[in-house]
Amino acid sequence: MTKDKRKQKRIRRKRFRFGLVIVVIVYLLLRMLPTFSVTNSATVLVEEGSIDVFEKAKGIIFKDEVVYRATTNGKIIFTQNEGEKVGLGTLIGQVVSSDNANKIAEELNVINERIKELNNKLKTHEIFSNDIEKNQIFIDEKIDILRKNILEGDFTKINQVTRELKSDLDKRSNLFGNNSLIANDLDKLYEMRKNLQDRLKNAKANYYSKNCGIVSYTIDGLEEIYNLKSLSNFTPDKFRIIERNIHKVNNDWEVTLGEPIFKITDNYKWYLVVKLMSESSIDRLNEGKDVYIKFIEKNEKIKGKVYKVNKGSNEHIVIFEFDSYLYKFYNERYADVEIITDTYYGLKIPKSAVIKKDGIDGVYIKDISNIVKFKPVKIIGQNDKYIIVDEGSKIKAGDRGKIEININGNYEKRYTISVFDEVFVNGKKVKEGQIID
Repeated sequence: MTKDKRKQKRIRRKRFRFGLVIVVIVYLLLRMLPTFSVTNSATVLVEEGSIDVFEKAKGIIFKDEVVYRATTNGKIIFTQNEGEKVGLGTLIGQVVSSDNANKIAEELNVINERIKELNNKLKTHEIFSNDIEKNQIFIDEKIDILRKNILEGDFTKINQVTRELKSDLDKRSNLFGNNSLIANDLDKLYEMRKNLQDRLKNAKANYYSKNCGIVSYTIDGLEEIYNLKSLSNFTPDKFRIIERNIHKVNNDWEVTLGEPIFKITDNYKWYLVVKLMSESSIDRLNEGKDVYIKFIEKNEKIKGKVYKVNKGSNEHIVIFEFDSYLYKFYNERYADVEIITDTYYGLKIPKSAVIKKDGIDGVYIKDISNIVKFKPVKIIGQNDKYIIVDEGSKIKAGDRGKIEININGNYEKRYTISVFDEVFVNGKKVKEGQIID
């Protein structure tokens, strides 16, 4: 074999080996391609669940609020905590007039001390003791003289001594009786004290509840606008988000005449007003229907009912009524909400899992042999993320249910999905018959 022939032979062997490697690589890629495609498709287990169908809106909270205002200048002293529920006639607080109260109180203390002092003196006969003693001596002397004159029959002197004795007895009455100097002073002091007490009473303005409900010291200035009087006739053109002018009153604050100091909100009924467009779920909100409203900021889902619907040409007002949970909203005016018009229960799957095959709604599942299979579903309800499907009719618990489907105009019963089936999240990424490694 010549040198050139050996060289050509080595080149052919190299080409053969290189080609063989390429064929093997291509074969492996073709084998792995379906696997990559499938494994990139996530699956979820079918579970029983529920979904809410809702519409988002911004609402105005209407309440029956009574605002109380200061009737005088002074310091406010509250006797109830904010958020407390109070009955009729409860003392909420008082405003102490800063102008006269202190001065009147000082004068009243002086009068009280003087009354106490005179009463003590009256009890101990500390004053007028000399006069009392002399008076008693004069009386005793007059009685002795009178007794002697009577025995002697000296009637001229009897009359004279009798007059003198009466005079001494009158003096005694003045010292000890109701007309005494001490009694007269006390009477004047008692009268002065009453006058001062009346003036002090007028210097303190007490504020009692005139309605029942929840006490709040936060006033936003919209109590007279969004109240129950205007509720029934509220129309879409009146729906406005007016800026709140929050006025918060704290204990021991100085307040002025006419200033709002607190409010009491009736906790029996309160309302939420929303404005919806014609293309919304307005037709599903009939008056008297029970609905759940989710208050997004507070993450609270509260049951209410449709109180009234005021329809316009393109915009509509829906009023929801509530009879509980005001204690969480008594200081709120506006709220972002989700109006839950329907709630569906059944087998819950991602919305992206559902496809149409030959005009039939269904999903792809991975069976026990890792083979992709199509299962028809019957949709009950859906929102933007999930779908609720019927689990079908079963012979006994634990069986896979059957649903009725329309195939070319003929209704047939087919097995549908069941709990714990493994459903492909994105049904468009797989095909029936694929084998999952």
